[in-house]
Amino acid sequence: MVNLVRDKSFALFRGIGICLLLSAATAIGVRLGGVGPDFLREVPGIQNAGACIVFMVSVVGSELLSKANNPVGLLPQLRYGWESGFGVRSLVWAVIMTQSLLLVLLGAPPIAGIVWAATGVLPLAALLIPWAIATGNIIGNAYSKVKVRQADGSMEMSLAAAFISLMLAVPVLGLCLLGGVPAAIAAVVYTALLTGGAKICLQRRILSQR
Repeated sequence: MVNLVRDKSFALFRGIGICLLLSAATAIGVRLGGVGPDFLREVPGIQNAGACIVFMVSVVGSELLSKANNPVGLLPQLRYGWESGFGVRSLVWAVIMTQSLLLVLLGAPPIAGIVWAATGVLPLAALLIPWAIATGNIIGNAYSKVKVRQADGSMEMSLAAAFISLMLAVPVLGLCLLGGVPAAIAAVVYTALLTGGAKICLQRRILSQR
């Protein structure tokens, strides 16, 4: 968290979150005030539009987090922590929870609030999509051996890692757009598998340090 907050990209990340929260607060206030347009509840596709917005916001947020908190950039620190006696599982879960929870907090509450204000329904996609993008991002960074080193010595995610991350996260968006109980269950299971995959890939990368 210290490494992340000190990065200059975090200011933009925080700014996006504040703007989304203000938009959600306005939408919720309009709904609770009883002055909102009732026809929005009957318009199809509001929840699907919300899922797409969450996906785009989460992709942008993941890119900003990866500037200072991607597994490749943190690999020397993680390896040093493991050699110093920290459990590799604890280190891995620290990275997973940091990225995943921050992305969920960025996209889930505001978009869910806006969708609720429009339709009266809280979308499950607002929670699953950011988490899937975060874990997919960790898998892509841990799996790809391509390194993009900046002038200051820091390393960012490569194009290959970004492509892998995006392809892993797209199925969750597709399942959320399908709707229905079976698709929701499949999205939850797939997200859980991504989380397990992120743990395994990052753990192996720390132990191999390649």
